[in-house]
Amino acid sequence: MNSKQQIKEIKASLRGEYTYTKGRKTALIIIALALIVGGMATLYMAYPETKGGFWDYGLGLLGLSLWAFGAVIVALLRHQKATLERDRISSTSLLATRTLLLHEIKGVRTGNHAIKFIPKSYEQKAVSFATYYRDYDQIQLWAYENFTDLDEKDEQARLKQITHDPRYGRNEQERLAKVNRYKRRLRPLNILAAIVFVAVVFFPKELYPCNIIACALLPLVAVAIHVGSKGLVLYDSNAKSRLPSVGTTLIFSLGALLINALRGANIMDYTRFWLPFLMVLGALTAIVTVAEWYITHSKSSVIVPLTVALLFGSAYSYSVVTIGNELFDKSSPITYRTKILHKWHSSRRSVSYTLKLTPWEQGMDTQKVKVTVRQYRRVSTGDSISVNCYQGALGIPYFNVVIP
Repeated sequence: MNSKQQIKEIKASLRGEYTYTKGRKTALIIIALALIVGGMATLYMAYPETKGGFWDYGLGLLGLSLWAFGAVIVALLRHQKATLERDRISSTSLLATRTLLLHEIKGVRTGNHAIKFIPKSYEQKAVSFATYYRDYDQIQLWAYENFTDLDEKDEQARLKQITHDPRYGRNEQERLAKVNRYKRRLRPLNILAAIVFVAVVFFPKELYPCNIIACALLPLVAVAIHVGSKGLVLYDSNAKSRLPSVGTTLIFSLGALLINALRGANIMDYTRFWLPFLMVLGALTAIVTVAEWYITHSKSSVIVPLTVALLFGSAYSYSVVTIGNELFDKSSPITYRTKILHKWHSSRRSVSYTLKLTPWEQGMDTQKVKVTVRQYRRVSTGDSISVNCYQGALGIPYFNVVIP
């Protein structure tokens, strides 16, 4: 019997409540206070008496959101914790407390933000110990000394499967060498995807359209490598895993492609958008599903890749159709004049600058458009500006604002 499963109680030196480290707690308190004060100040600015007699709903919603985020952080500081008792481990969040007795724990897994104690029964839920709790390293060491490392167990099982699969080589040594070779060769591809992502974020115009082409091709290259390796290269794996993966390439390239699409997506009418979107999504999903069937010859193994293909494929299809419609458009622009009804900027994960424009054609609604900080600073509410309207290469009409 595995000695790791014979633990009956937690040693006295580890028992107690574990909350945020002092440094983390101090930083969160400062952030919470800043959000609450900023939210209240924003709500005051949105108040009718300061806005010429009407309520600014955009500022009001932003103020409430800031205040709510600050309040949530305060609540987390008060309630979120992990507790180690003699024969059990508990984790408390805002919504619930989960508890596992020691003999109910199957093993542990390590994520980016916590170590998770996994129950033997599917009816129970995992208990987490966050990386930002005090004495995390000590608890992690104790956990791996006393419980099965399920990540390592899964990886060993996968490596064993590879070493016994004749598709990957003539003998065990040749198959393991192939694993290491893929791992080594994929590192530059993953680094390239990260570089492309940085280029899109910080140098969107200087490297356009080279970054677009790279963003569109890298996800297809990742899928081709997975299929070409007969499933030896995974779509995703643990960062410390010995198994090769194209997960980093997929995440960075798709993220960069989506950022590019959202930056330039001033689509006026989505009527003709859906057919090409569904065609690209259908083709991509079909390729991934058929490829997975070709690799595994199992219907059950297709379900997870199919779900992932639909989620990631939706982002890819939206981006490719939106960007392609503009990139390959040869139509001449029609210029209209419009006025700025309102302008505002928001800073959540990144700062964005928005203009609200009056309709320039009959039957249109007001339009919101993202602009650069330079364009934002050059105009004021009530200014008249030009918009160039295009037919689009796929017949999806879009517009660009013209601000000198």
